[in-house]
Amino acid sequence: MASALDMALQPITSILGHAHTGIGCPRIANRRQFLGLATTIAVAPALLLPRKSFASTARPDEIDAGFWLSARSVRLVRPNTSQRIELTYWRDGAYLDDAYSELCFFLLDRRERLAVQMAPAVFDLTFATQRWFELATGKRATTTITDAYRTNRTNVLVGGAELSAHKVGAALDGLLDNVTLPTYAAMLLRFSAGGVGLYPRHVHWDVGRNPVFWRSSQAE
Repeated sequence: MASALDMALQPITSILGHAHTGIGCPRIANRRQFLGLATTIAVAPALLLPRKSFASTARPDEIDAGFWLSARSVRLVRPNTSQRIELTYWRDGAYLDDAYSELCFFLLDRRERLAVQMAPAVFDLTFATQRWFELATGKRATTTITDAYRTNRTNVLVGGAELSAHKVGAALDGLLDNVTLPTYAAMLLRFSAGGVGLYPRHVHWDVGRNPVFWRSSQAE
């Protein structure tokens, strides 16, 4: 039986809006070099502030004007390595360099063991969907990340698109635990932050382009 959250967010529809701007993502040799570069490259803007809505299915930022002003934290798992991370990466109007760097290293290309500076908006989108789930269910949210940054070589190996946002640190693949894949895709689409793809075993989300949705029967 579909949950109340599933029913509230069906069918999957795209709400057009402003897209986030991605950032260039140079390869980083080590954590020291990474922290040195973190302050020199402009980060992507946060998601848009809310528009008024009284619908019971409204996004959390649509009903709370201070949503994007509160601290932003994420709880992530990478199943291939059993690694877990939970931290606050944004507070008092700014991204926190150490936490941001730690997240980027957590999302490295696991085949090549290389990390890049990820587009901060992908973290914001992950945070927003987690918080939405928590407010709707009263339970803690965890996002399982199945893929993140990819080098060119890794992207070819997994059959990724030539212009994949994964290659520039602007995309993630995964699922929100205890939420169906179609529902999670619908939640991500509601923010109009970029592309959302529904695959058999995961959802893809990226930032830095106009909102678009696709469904694939093939594993990426």
